[in-house]
Amino acid sequence: MTRKELNLAIFERKANAVLWQPRLETWISHHQKKGTMPERYRGMDTLEIYDALRCSVRYAVFGGIVDYYDPDDIIVEERHEGDRKIVS
Repeated sequence: MTRKELNLAIFERKANAVLWQPRLETWISHHQKKGTMPERYRGMDTLEIYDALRCSVRYAVFGGIVDYYDPDDIIVEERHEGDRKIVS
């Protein structure tokens, strides 16, 4: 069954599987703006990334995240406790 067929089956209440619909827009936007997109997804647009991950976009009525920014006055501290990295 293709993702399209599964999506249609869900609306018909006949699905035999779960359709993976993660909300990746914020993650994608963040990495595109920071230049930290993993190599295999660089140069792809949002829908191409969803296709590469074999998942479905979660459609919504609202426009989603419009903008993302990192304030300059945030202080990030890192420390290690054993094999754990703690960022605050």
